[in-house]
Amino acid sequence: MGFASFGLFAAAFAAEASVTGIRIQDGHLALNGQKYVPNGLQIVAFVAPESRLRGESYVNARKHWGDAELAAAKSWGADLIRLQLGVCGLDPESAIYDLQYVADIEGAVRLARRRGFNVILSLQHQGPSGCDINEKMPVPAVQRAWQQLAPRFNDDLHIIYEMFNEPQLGYFRPKPAEWEIWRNGGSGYVGHQQVLEAIRATGSKNVVLADGLYWGKTFEGAPPSPLRDPAGQLAYAIHPYFNGPLNDEPAEWDQHFGNFNAAGHVMIATEWSATSKTTNAQPHYPASAAQLLRYLRERDIGNVAFAFDMLNTLVTDWSWNPTAYSNSFKSDPKGTEGPGALIKADFLAHPHRGERTVTGATSDPPKVR
Repeated sequence: MGFASFGLFAAAFAAEASVTGIRIQDGHLALNGQKYVPNGLQIVAFVAPESRLRGESYVNARKHWGDAELAAAKSWGADLIRLQLGVCGLDPESAIYDLQYVADIEGAVRLARRRGFNVILSLQHQGPSGCDINEKMPVPAVQRAWQQLAPRFNDDLHIIYEMFNEPQLGYFRPKPAEWEIWRNGGSGYVGHQQVLEAIRATGSKNVVLADGLYWGKTFEGAPPSPLRDPAGQLAYAIHPYFNGPLNDEPAEWDQHFGNFNAAGHVMIATEWSATSKTTNAQPHYPASAAQLLRYLRERDIGNVAFAFDMLNTLVTDWSWNPTAYSNSFKSDPKGTEGPGALIKADFLAHPHRGERTVTGATSDPPKVR
């Protein structure tokens, strides 16, 4: 390498290292140039336009969003929040497209960023989103929603885009044909490659996440290089819930996502919980939950726990006190036991030191009528 070439290489390296925000760097996530394993909490308050929120849990989540909640999240050691957003409220061709919803999302992101949090924006087309149809895979509405959403946040690399929450094709071991639809579309669906291209067409350089198949639970059988990203800022999302075929056995974690991660794919567990609220909860969940957290740490896979604003999953009340496991954990329809205390202890034991508090830009967007 000549001196001129070396100088250009060094300058490019220095520029990348000095970037403020979240990047994929040297095979892992980096925040402000330092290795980053997110400590994340799920927020469901903005899963749909306020007028379309279905169920008491989601209505209460929206009511309690704000500074007090973010202060509580900070006290847990969280440095990232994941906002679940509804496709239809963001799609200009949808009957429930809502400019106030867009403004509410902008306000929520700005508040979170001012309080020092990184943010994942995840689009879903499931029941809670306010959409009339549950789509198993991305449809053109997902592309249109990202074309509305991404330009509003492309200037902030502390924000990650999760293309589509929980693709539902595949069962336990997805077939090659299902991975082909996941990647390139077909049977009325749009491929994740096309969604990624729609996001990049807006000028986005943000890290983008692609969920696995079977409700985000597995990457078994995925192509070695699933998607092409000219920006080189693509990572993958897994939802390692214990329910269903993917359960509490480490060998199954290897099978469904650990081996994929070990092959060089950067990964975040963007949803996870293990509570007595689920109908198939098992007495060994507390021990298995602790084991999973260790497994994720050993592999530098960030964890976003579900959900900080839904009672009896992570928190017991609106003072955001954590749920906890007892020695008599069992299936309990009241949902009185959960991994909140375990998550809080794990986050506080593994703080990230590269965090920066955002200053400036103190006003929220105006109300849109």
